[in-house]
Amino acid sequence: MKSTFFKIFFIFLSAMAFAQTINFGHTQQSGCSTASFGVFHTEYDDYTDVFYWKSASRKQNFIPTAYSGIDQNYWNAGISSEYNDIFASLIFYEQIANYKNWPSNMTDLGLAVTLGIGDMLTLQARYYDFCYSGGKGTAMPGLSIAKSFGQSDYQNRIAAGCDWSFWYLEPWNADVMFPRTFIKFDHSKDSSNGFGFKYLAVFRLKGPGNQTKINKISIPHTFSLWAGVAKEIDNFSIGLRPTGFITLNAVNPTDLHTNKKGQTEDYNPFAKNGNMEFLIRLPFAVTYHVTEHVDLVFSVLFGLYYANFDHEGYTGLGGNNKKGWVNEKGIGLGANFNISPRCKIQIASNFIRIPELTGTGSSDAFENHVYTAEDISAASIGKAPLTLSGKFLF
Repeated sequence: MKSTFFKIFFIFLSAMAFAQTINFGHTQQSGCSTASFGVFHTEYDDYTDVFYWKSASRKQNFIPTAYSGIDQNYWNAGISSEYNDIFASLIFYEQIANYKNWPSNMTDLGLAVTLGIGDMLTLQARYYDFCYSGGKGTAMPGLSIAKSFGQSDYQNRIAAGCDWSFWYLEPWNADVMFPRTFIKFDHSKDSSNGFGFKYLAVFRLKGPGNQTKINKISIPHTFSLWAGVAKEIDNFSIGLRPTGFITLNAVNPTDLHTNKKGQTEDYNPFAKNGNMEFLIRLPFAVTYHVTEHVDLVFSVLFGLYYANFDHEGYTGLGGNNKKGWVNEKGIGLGANFNISPRCKIQIASNFIRIPELTGTGSSDAFENHVYTAEDISAASIGKAPLTLSGKFLF
């Protein structure tokens, strides 16, 4: 008992020597996951996952594995290692800044430390920092705990956590605080086979420097689901992964708020009562194992997005549109290079086609609902953000 305690304590100190506390504003994706819209995963995706870090576990004491890559304009760097029955991993991520936008894009970074104890218990601490101008933005520390149950291939996994977001309108003086609490359950063999659901609620509290009226700010509730199956057939891996979510009292990023001083916010984190957002996606992916060293990944995606509020001028989910239904069609391409047992490199990209309103918010195009959408082609996927990931065993 005493020996186990010192093992845990030593690994914890080792991890904290590299990091502070922690959160996730961005989750890294491997090239394989990007190319397949999440149907397939690798150790690069799982080594910081509170449920699936065991897929990155090698049971080789003190032989670390390094990870690095670029995904959605974020650079990721991490490391994992083990000591007996203790697994530890660290990741740091940061948006690759476009200095033409300075000081708009001042900081967008985070880190996370994950501890796997035995085969069943997982602890994770994280921190995220986003500052968009002159100390305005958000900071978000968070904690999670996860537990796995069962000895069969398919296990029950449950996790709970909280990310405590501080919203700053002035440096070091929080306006509003948003505890983001969640509970998550999976019944799965691995991150590609099984099903799961997650519930997230975002509360709001007055900060010490409160300027924003929060008595009319609603609590958003998000319910999300996933299911997946992946099979090996000769030289092919084939998989499906339906996913979806619904958010009640959703945030509309184009609906600006005014604080007690009459100032309009540049960035909107506030939910509105009655807003609803819905998304369902069905990706289908195939991996062709060309040789033992080269895999090619191809995928298609079909999706439907719905919002009961206008989000004109928005570039996120649902695109630049009025309220209602928006269809999605996507394509993904990627390649995996298993250079050696100690080095794996993946490169990929995907493109999702969304019909969007043309013109500006005051044009006739919005009033008459004129839509345009880029064709799905090699050129469109070539212009999409590139994902590059690598795993390196020391």
